[in-house]
Amino acid sequence: MELIDWNEVWKRRWEWVKRNDPHRGSEAFWNKYAETYYQRMKKQGREREEIAGWLCETFGLDESSTVLEIGPGPGTYTIPLAKRVAKVTVVESSSKMIEFLRRHMEEEDVENVEVIHSRWENVSGLKAHDVVFAAYSLSVPDLREALLKMNSLAVKGACILTSAGNSGWSKVYARLFPLVYGKEYMPSHGHIVFYNLLYQLGIYANVLITRKEHTVEYGSVDEAVKDWALRLNTENLEAVRKGLMDFLEVSENVILLRYEHRDARIWWYK
Repeated sequence: MELIDWNEVWKRRWEWVKRNDPHRGSEAFWNKYAETYYQRMKKQGREREEIAGWLCETFGLDESSTVLEIGPGPGTYTIPLAKRVAKVTVVESSSKMIEFLRRHMEEEDVENVEVIHSRWENVSGLKAHDVVFAAYSLSVPDLREALLKMNSLAVKGACILTSAGNSGWSKVYARLFPLVYGKEYMPSHGHIVFYNLLYQLGIYANVLITRKEHTVEYGSVDEAVKDWALRLNTENLEAVRKGLMDFLEVSENVILLRYEHRDARIWWYK
């Protein structure tokens, strides 16, 4: 029986994204979306603290430990981790995200974070850290190389946070994408690609899947439409509005978008 090459599975999705949704994961996209992401992140305090605490407990991290984080954005997990360990080094591709990360550091009086402006596949010369961590940030052309780099730089182990199967918001994409671009949306494969590729690399990872309800609050339907138009990199607001109304809960005072989401925590020890 022919075995599946999970890196090729990843590459096929990556190539589809580059052909059909090229702005996704680019520095230009994250530069435009950085402020919205930052404001939304600030409302997730309990979840951020829980993940940071779990990571430290799982790997036995303390005030003498170091963490290397890939794609920290505005510091969603960077800041709570930095308050628990000696140093966090981050590799971030978006210059605008770095601006908001530095603002976040100032607001929280955090100084033990080193910031490197680069994509993960391009960065070199990094020192090994106790733990290498990536949360929804491994947007790379070659997943095998990205995972091997993570593993090579980890002393105690590494951890990836990603979606388990299709995330709740992918259903919104699946509805909007054909309306905007006239073609079907190809969702990501979620955690299974990471787990199976790690196995093929001889790395026996652990997986914990959690389920939660997400609620995004908007001040108006127009605000929701503009948010998703930005995500889809389109000016076709009417197409976005048409599809988005299937998901919005509209009342006099607030507009809500609710969806169920499954997170996967994938981690392994050295």
